[in-house]
Amino acid sequence: MARTPAHQHEVVVNTIGATTTRTGLSVHAEFDPGTYPTGLTVPATVMDSLPLTEHEWHGKWNYTLRPEPPIALAAPRGDDRSQPDNRAPDWLHHPVICGVETPEFAARLADVEQYILDHPPISLHHKRGRHRTLRRGPLSLADRLLVTVIRHRWKTQVRALTALLGSPREAVGDAVHEITPVLKGHGHPIKPAPITAATAQDLANLIGRDNTKTISN
Repeated sequence: MARTPAHQHEVVVNTIGATTTRTGLSVHAEFDPGTYPTGLTVPATVMDSLPLTEHEWHGKWNYTLRPEPPIALAAPRGDDRSQPDNRAPDWLHHPVICGVETPEFAARLADVEQYILDHPPISLHHKRGRHRTLRRGPLSLADRLLVTVIRHRWKTQVRALTALLGSPREAVGDAVHEITPVLKGHGHPIKPAPITAATAQDLANLIGRDNTKTISN
C-alpha cells in the first residue's frame, strides 16, 4: 500500500518525538500544517539588532536569545561613500530615455537599495557590511539601475552602454543580470519601448542630441 503524505508526516513527527538522551531529555513534536513562503532572507540589520549571546563553542550555531527588546542600531547614512562614483553621462537620465522624471528615478533607486539590503546574497559570512552588500563591481548602484532600465527599455547594445559609461567590459552585463530580478521582485518591471535604440547615437537621437563627437557629459 502506498504511503500518503499524511502518513509520511506522522512517521517523521513520531521519530523526532521519540528522541531521548541518557540525561533524561524528552522531545515534544507535532505537525504544523501551515504554509510558509520560501526563499526569504533575514536582513543583516535585523540580525545585528537581536540580543544574542554567542556560546564559546561554535557561537554562530549555538547562542542564547535573551528576552529583551532588539538593540537600537544607528540609521544608515544616506551618503554612501563606499559606492563607486557614477559614470553615466547626465543626458542618459533624460526622462525620455530612462522613462521617469528624476524624483521618480531617485525613489526607484531607494526601493532597489532597500530591496538589496533586505535580500542580501547568501554568504559564508554571518554578517555582511552594508557597503559590501550594495557594492558589486565597478559600477555604482545608480549606474547599475540605469543601464538595466535602458537595456530593457530600448534594447540598447551592452557594448554601447559600456562605451557610454567607460566601464570594464563585463560590468554592464553583470549589472543587468543583478538588477533585473530585483526590479521584478519589487514590482518595477521595465516595459519595452515601441522602438529600439541599439546604439549610443540612437539613444542621443531620442532627445535630439548629437553624440557623434563625444560621449561625455
